Amino acid sequence: MRPAKPRKPREVKRYRLEVDSTLPPISQAVSIWLAILAFAHVTNSTELARIPDELELSDEQRSLLVEHRPVLGLVGGPRPVISISCCPQCGRWSLSATGAGSTGCRLTLGCTGKPRRAVAAKKQLMEKPLSLVVNNVGSQTDPPVNPPSDPSDTAPADLLEPDHDSPVFVDFGDEYVNEGVGEDISEDFPL
Repeated sequence: MRPAKPRKPREVKRYRLEVDSTLPPISQAVSIWLAILAFAHVTNSTELARIPDELELSDEQRSLLVEHRPVLGLVGGPRPVISISCCPQCGRWSLSATGAGSTGCRLTLGCTGKPRRAVAAKKQLMEKPLSLVVNNVGSQTDPPVNPPSDPSDTAPADLLEPDHDSPVFVDFGDEYVNEGVGEDISEDFPL
């Protein structure tokens, strides 16, 4: 039997989401959520177990998702994608399944604003991808260019002393959650 060849490290591309900051907060949250659903290749919240590892959300984006969590379960779906149209002037919103918005606000009597439909946020590739070994979750293989004198100064504790060598599966009834990969969002988004 031949010895197995060592696996080459692979680069994991990391992305961040760029959201239009001129949108009302609820539209920003829906925009982020639609981008997460599209990136994970799912159509609704019930199919999403966790936010993909490759997406890096800011604290502000996470707080928007938590704050507007009841609305996020309403958006998504196959074509046409259900989103919201939000009036920037009065702040009211409605569900929208079409791409074209109305010419004027019909949500508040006398409002002169023009509702805008929330679309998926744009993803942007981050500059430095991570190099990971395929067969050992969470271990870095590329040494730093200028290694520090004490590795504990720069590396997180879980990279220095991993709790386990492979992913751990926890039984939650019909669902299996892989604790070695990803970020568990079940507390923030109950299914």
